[in-house]
Amino acid sequence: MRAAPILLFLLFTLVSTPAFAQTPLFCGQVVEASFGGPGEQDIYFFTAAVGDTLAFLIRATSGTPFFLTDLFDPDGVNIAMFGSGGTVGPLAKSGVYTLLVRDNNNSVASYNLSLNWVNPIKQCATPYFGFPAAVDLELRDSGGFDVLDRFGGVHTGGGASVMLPATSYFGFDVARDLELTNSFFVLDGFGGVHAGGGASPMIPATPYFGFDIAADMELDSTGFYVLDGFGGVHAGGGAVALLPATPYFGFDIAVDLELATTGYFVLDGFGGMHAGGGASPMAPSTPLFGFNIARDLELTPDGFYVLDGFGGVHAGGGASPMSPLTPYFGFDVAVDLRGSDYGVIRS
Repeated sequence: MRAAPILLFLLFTLVSTPAFAQTPLFCGQVVEASFGGPGEQDIYFFTAAVGDTLAFLIRATSGTPFFLTDLFDPDGVNIAMFGSGGTVGPLAKSGVYTLLVRDNNNSVASYNLSLNWVNPIKQCATPYFGFPAAVDLELRDSGGFDVLDRFGGVHTGGGASVMLPATSYFGFDVARDLELTNSFFVLDGFGGVHAGGGASPMIPATPYFGFDIAADMELDSTGFYVLDGFGGVHAGGGAVALLPATPYFGFDIAVDLELATTGYFVLDGFGGMHAGGGASPMAPSTPLFGFNIARDLELTPDGFYVLDGFGGVHAGGGASPMSPLTPYFGFDVAVDLRGSDYGVIRS
C-alpha cells in the first residue's frame, strides 16, 4: 500500500458511432461499426506526425468477419496491411492518414475499432460508453490507465499504450475485474481468470463456479485470490490460502477484496468491512448503509475508504476525509475507487 496525494479522476464511458465513409478517428476512441454484406468497407482518417508509432485494435462483436486492414499515408501510399490489429511506426510523414477496414468473409458482422499512440505518449481518454458498462479502473505506475467494460473489453487511456494480445471479448455481461502487472488479467463472473497483454496463465486456477458469482480478484507475488459473492476467498496460481477466513455470508453480498500486509479485508454491499487471514479489524468503521450500495474498498496506511454507488467516499479506520469530493451522482452509477492517486469511476 502506498500513501498518496489525492487526485480525483472521473471516468465516463462507449458512444456507439456508426462508421460512415471518412469517419474521423481519435486517440483512445473506440468506434462501433458494422458490415452489412459483401463488398462493404469502412474508411477512417486521423492526423499523425513524423515519428509517431500507432497501435490499432479491431474486435468482432458479432458475426465471423475476417478483417483486412490497410493504412495509407498522407500521399495515398499503402504503408501497412494487417488483420485485427497491429502496431505501425515510426511514421515517415506528418499529415492525414487513412485506414480502410473490410471483411474478407463478406459477412454481416459488427466490430469495435480503437487507435492509440504507443510513442510518443498522448493523453487519450477512454470512450464515454453512454450506458452503464464500465466495471473497473486500474492506474498504471508508468502513467495512464485502463478501464474494463462488463463485456470484457479493456480500454486504455491517459497516454498508456494498448497491451496486446487482448483477452477474449465475451460479448455479454460477465467481466468482473481487471488487474495489472506488466500485462493484465481479467476475471469473469464464473471464476475464470484470463491472461492478456502477454501474461502467462496462472496455474493452478481457482474453482470454476459454473454460475455468475465471482466478485473480485487480487494479485500478489505468488499468485491470486478470487472473492465470490458469498464471501469465500479462493487462492490460485500458487498463492497460499489465507486463514482464518471472513464470514461466509450465504447470499450474494460480498463486493470487494483487498489484501493487506497481513491478511485481507472483504467489503459487503451494506458497507460492512470484514477482516480475515489474520488482519486486525480497523476502527472506526464507515457507515453501515442498510441496503446494498457499497461498491468498492481502498486501503491506505492510515485506514480505508469506501465508495458508495451514488459517488460518496467514506473514510474509516483513521483515514482523513477526502476533499474536494467528486460529484455526488444521486443514483447508483459509481463502481470503482482507485488509489494511490484516488479516482472514482462512473459506469
